[in-house]
Amino acid sequence: MRNKFSISVMLLSLLAAPLMQADSNKCCTSHTFVPRSITTDLVYVDVFNYFLRHYGERDKFIYSGTILGQKSSKSDRLGSAFLLKNGCNCVTVTQNPPGDINSAWLGLQNADPNNPFSSTFCIEPQRREVGYHSYGYFSLDDWVCGLWADVATAVISAKHNLNCCEQGNKATACQDITTVTEALANPAYEFGRFSCDPCNLEQTGLDDVQFRLGYEREWCNETMNAGVYGIGTAPTGLRPNGRYIFEPLVGSLHGSVGVGVNGDYQFWNDDCGDRSLTVMTDANYRYAFAHDIRRTFDLCNNGAFSRYLLVAQESNPNVALPAVNFFTLDANVQPRSTIQWWLAVHYEHCDYDFELGYNLWWRQKEDLKDCLANPCKTVGIYDLTCVGVDCRTASTATIGTYAQDITIDDAFTAITANDFNVQSGLADEALTNKFYAAGSYQGTVCDSYDYLYGFGGSYEFVSDKYRCAALPKWALFGRFSLMF
Repeated sequence: MRNKFSISVMLLSLLAAPLMQADSNKCCTSHTFVPRSITTDLVYVDVFNYFLRHYGERDKFIYSGTILGQKSSKSDRLGSAFLLKNGCNCVTVTQNPPGDINSAWLGLQNADPNNPFSSTFCIEPQRREVGYHSYGYFSLDDWVCGLWADVATAVISAKHNLNCCEQGNKATACQDITTVTEALANPAYEFGRFSCDPCNLEQTGLDDVQFRLGYEREWCNETMNAGVYGIGTAPTGLRPNGRYIFEPLVGSLHGSVGVGVNGDYQFWNDDCGDRSLTVMTDANYRYAFAHDIRRTFDLCNNGAFSRYLLVAQESNPNVALPAVNFFTLDANVQPRSTIQWWLAVHYEHCDYDFELGYNLWWRQKEDLKDCLANPCKTVGIYDLTCVGVDCRTASTATIGTYAQDITIDDAFTAITANDFNVQSGLADEALTNKFYAAGSYQGTVCDSYDYLYGFGGSYEFVSDKYRCAALPKWALFGRFSLMF
């Protein structure tokens, strides 16, 4: 039996290996970030709880509360995803070429030809989370031997910070908007603003609720367990309003269902039962359902950051309007598949417990279930060279096109749903590898219930290939459990 368990762990490792490979391509395809759920994180669900369920003295009911704090490192790759998606988290915005962005698209101009506008703007996004993870386990042996259920959720406060940095001169054409920082936070932008004030990027709420119902069997004189379970999540998130990029999200709008398997083997214990060494594993698959969500899209033929071009309406083509107001649409987004695998070694020494573990998390790239609708009004890309009332459009312009390079259309060319780059508004595939260590102490109160308190820490690694969609982060947590 020990050999079978070892072979299973080895096979899971071999299956996970291709997902961990790095990629030298630093380009991102999307400017949409969706964080990992804390509720469904198997580290918070299983650390100590899994051992208590199978080897604790009292296992009819277990409640665990976990106070946690997580903080990501600053990410230049994610910064690139929000900008030009070329692997660089900085852009040069200039009035005259060369430059990454023509400042005229952002309304930044200087009248003095000897002092044209020029600035370099950089961001390094970062996410911080503090919260309380709540977990309850119920043994249903009184109904069916080996049947069990559990439920988990979390209250989370998330705070995002773009860590903006800008160096350059100031524009004089508009007194209210003189820098790139101010231009990208333009109040005229109804959506997609860059907020360099982290106070605008905070949200507290209830994370999704997870339910599991499973069946397990014991072998080898209660030193080995294996089982299968069904899993489902109920969505609790608020609808994203899209006002800011890197919007702090807690919970989701997507329900999910799936299946999981778990198992453990206690391959050593002393004769007195005070010390033991146990290997444990848990893996599951979930499929999340589609829901309408507000997303902002670039254009296919106009490149990254084209959502910040200027547009004009056919009825009034000489008036420039922010494209982002028209390129933000309701999309029927489908997150599709998520896979997790947890593996841990647990050492028990009298009343003390120590655990080392690993967690792999993979999320499939989002998909669009239904086609996008046309913008609510007929608009085309604004002609920067327009000086009168007989203005047309510049349908081939990019955010880096300067006035002297503008190609004017023969007639007003409207933007349609087919022009949108769907991939730019859908979260990319993500994969992380987390390692953790934790220790705890167990005790008994009045010989009627047991308790446990412990502490732990983890670090979640993200390879270069997936840093457009996930953030490497460290975490510290403290846990208190009651067992009846």
